[in-house]
Amino acid sequence: MVSFPPTPLRSLSPEALGRFFADFPLALLHRENANWRYAEQHSQQGPLVEQRQGRGPYRHVLLTAPHGGTHLRDLLRKPADQYTASLVQVMGGRLDAPFVVWFGRDYPDPVFSRPDPEPVRLREALVIPMLSAKVVLDVHGMKDSHGPDICIGMGPAPGVYEKELAARLEQLGKTFGFDVSRNTPFRGDRSTSITSLAQSMGIVALQLEIAHRLRDPVKNPEGVVRLAGWIAGAVELSRQVGAMAVPDPPSSSAKLPPGKQGKGASWWKRAWRRREPAPDGRYI
Repeated sequence: MVSFPPTPLRSLSPEALGRFFADFPLALLHRENANWRYAEQHSQQGPLVEQRQGRGPYRHVLLTAPHGGTHLRDLLRKPADQYTASLVQVMGGRLDAPFVVWFGRDYPDPVFSRPDPEPVRLREALVIPMLSAKVVLDVHGMKDSHGPDICIGMGPAPGVYEKELAARLEQLGKTFGFDVSRNTPFRGDRSTSITSLAQSMGIVALQLEIAHRLRDPVKNPEGVVRLAGWIAGAVELSRQVGAMAVPDPPSSSAKLPPGKQGKGASWWKRAWRRREPAPDGRYI
């Protein structure tokens, strides 16, 4: 039985995060406009992928947004999940967290692999970031008509850490005044989804579906500020849960598992990258 320490919600107060993200709607607008201008100028190149490595305390929490531009699914055009790519880019920059976003015009959906194998190539952008990821938060947009403000998709194989993180995110959502659901209306369990890919690698992963009313900085700037605060809290909670799910490699003087003594921290680092299962069922 895994025991979890209490969440320090005191450090995630809406007032403090609201002050920190006071100019967030304007930054989000600038970033979205820059994305669309870049996509217009480079539309002949197809999909555009932007990646960033994190170097701060959130370097092991990977943010993704695969639907930042119009994309094709079964050869049918689907509109962009507006502001999701910009949201991840701005949040990743402010928190010094790694991210991968896709945008552009009419590119094959990177999380839907039929009938074109092109999405498989697009997902290759995730390989390097996932090698150092402990937690993946995959950001999507949903219509307001679906109901909740935020839906947390648990993926196809949620473990104890996904369930714990989802519970903490729900509690945090109530703090910010959001209606947060779990697996309704989206589960994030498609076999080609980023959440499925990450969980198959032993990484804690959740899919976050955000209603349009919270992403529009023109019509609802106050809602965008609250959403930014919630995402900042989600990244911090992900760091906490990720530290329990995948401990950092210890120093060479630390006690190693049976049969591994004398090999130093290098074994831990190799095992951590391979996500070898520990005796208690976790991945290290």
